Amino acid sequence: MRRQNTGGWVTAIAFAALLPWSAPPLFGLQAPGSRGAGAPRAADARPAARLFAAQRPGAAAAFEALRRRYPHWWLPEYYLGRLAARRQQPVQAALRLMTAARLAPRQPQPRAALAVLAGRQGFWADATRQWRRYLRLAPRDLSAWRELAIAAQMSHQERRALAAMRRYLAAQPNDAVGQYLYALMLQGNGDLAGARAALARTGTLSRSCSRPRSVHRFRF
Repeated sequence: MRRQNTGGWVTAIAFAALLPWSAPPLFGLQAPGSRGAGAPRAADARPAARLFAAQRPGAAAAFEALRRRYPHWWLPEYYLGRLAARRQQPVQAALRLMTAARLAPRQPQPRAALAVLAGRQGFWADATRQWRRYLRLAPRDLSAWRELAIAAQMSHQERRALAAMRRYLAAQPNDAVGQYLYALMLQGNGDLAGARAALARTGTLSRSCSRPRSVHRFRF
């Protein structure tokens, strides 16, 4: 993977204070299509998830034990990937998260985590691809449309960035940061009149209105 030249957008991203999507820790625990006594249950993962949430050292061992017990369950791989990212091991994290995505192609969480991981490493084209895959599974997650717009702009996919930001702002017009980023996108695309209009809207909005209610800061 190659890092793309981000140009002046680095300043804009710093101002935006990115708020990537965060998975509920115990969402979708039942393995797709699993039946019978040998299938994983939500109760099996709760102790490990509590260790993970508390950042206790036993989380990795607990999820590794779950992975050995249920080798076809996506969730242990997903959390092991997040733990690897937390330890600043991006390659190991990506491998774990890709395994989770392969084991459960209908689960959106691994795709969002892969998108965040790619963006933090500067692989914006990969982040764009993963946000698009995530949004096919969770199209109602408005905050993810904003993240897709930012990743697409950083990877020089201007049309995709504008389309994603318009979709986001149609539902969240009071996001001052979103309006500001939209103005920068329009300016970079040569639409100066549109950029001025977006900046004018930004000036009427409070910074406190900038976060959609559904957004949570993603912590590996």
